Amino acid sequence: MFEEKMKEAMARGSHPSKVSGVRDFPPSCGRGATPVSRKECVRIQQAWIKDKIGKSQEVEEDREEDSSMCSDQGDDDPKDT
Repeated sequence: MFEEKMKEAMARGSHPSKVSGVRDFPPSCGRGATPVSRKECVRIQQAWIKDKIGKSQEVEEDREEDSSMCSDQGDDDPKDT
């Protein structure tokens, strides 16, 4: 009895399940996307890097303007200890 149920369970689970799905990509993504030229890729990368550098400089300027810091903070002078 047990062996029959075991064989039946194995037979039911041995077939692959059918899964279907719709992949809804934006027009510029996925298989249907137009290939990007090397020049365009470099231009996008440079713009991204320039943006990141600009943002990091803004953060540094904000730190300099922060009045909550002590005036001697950031000094490497050993006399301050």
